Amino acid sequence: MLISTRFSSDNRALNYSQKMAIHSALRTLVTPLKHPVLIHGPPGTGKTHTLSSMILTISVAHPTQTIHVVAPSNAAVREVAIRLLRDSRKTGILHTSQLCLFGNAENVDIADGIDHIFYNLRYERLINLDIRLAQFKQNMDGFHLYMETGIDNQPSITKTWDWRIGAITQGVKVMLAIATDLSEEYASCHREAEQCMSLLKQWLSHCMPRTDSLSDLHDNLIIETRSLLPVIRLKRPLRGEDLDAVIHSATKVVFSTVNSAGGGSLKASFKKRPLVILDEGNLGLVCNPERSRSST
Repeated sequence: MLISTRFSSDNRALNYSQKMAIHSALRTLVTPLKHPVLIHGPPGTGKTHTLSSMILTISVAHPTQTIHVVAPSNAAVREVAIRLLRDSRKTGILHTSQLCLFGNAENVDIADGIDHIFYNLRYERLINLDIRLAQFKQNMDGFHLYMETGIDNQPSITKTWDWRIGAITQGVKVMLAIATDLSEEYASCHREAEQCMSLLKQWLSHCMPRTDSLSDLHDNLIIETRSLLPVIRLKRPLRGEDLDAVIHSATKVVFSTVNSAGGGSLKASFKKRPLVILDEGNLGLVCNPERSRSST
């Protein structure tokens, strides 16, 4: 509790009432309360920032505690998720793999980094990841080979560059999955995967799909990428039937609308009953079902 109290107390972006709200939420985890904690304020008073800081503080004080953030609409859930995602990256307290947003793919806006924590996309990125990583490494070993065509075996510029662009694009997806979707249990190379992804994106931004030659003015980016690949590996194999469990085992903070909060797909994320945070317009509510004496 000392670490978490110091974290919130030293946060200069929080005023006194916001710090007190966070400390009250912490008490719900250790002391039976008759009523939930209510945070009230008009738009622009920092409720979302307070909720984000609250989640980070609780994560420091109670590392095994799961948290369920719910709101009436996908837009409201998204607002809290974006703030926590940004604050997590800034503080390093929660890894992206520990955040997971559930919802209908047709209704969820995946911009602003939400695609990194949206369950549907995370699941897709992890399918056959170990096989795709091995294939990408193989592609990088043969990156400068020419694609031959025709009876004269002359290099095909178009075919070669289409293959290279496809290989790099696939590599970006692989590195994103390793950097954002896997916990330390499966990959301890998050930093190297992020560096590799950045290099690959730079190469793509400089590359012209319709080039007039096979010369690569940014060959240094490929060389740097290849130097990182030996340390980018998975600690354990990822079997297709285990992907759902892999995602849920890493998740500490779940985001969903109120309507989908009782869905069966969410139950696997909670090893024990979660601390519930409800963002409702001008009102924020924090309740620990395990310790609350009321039915609220």
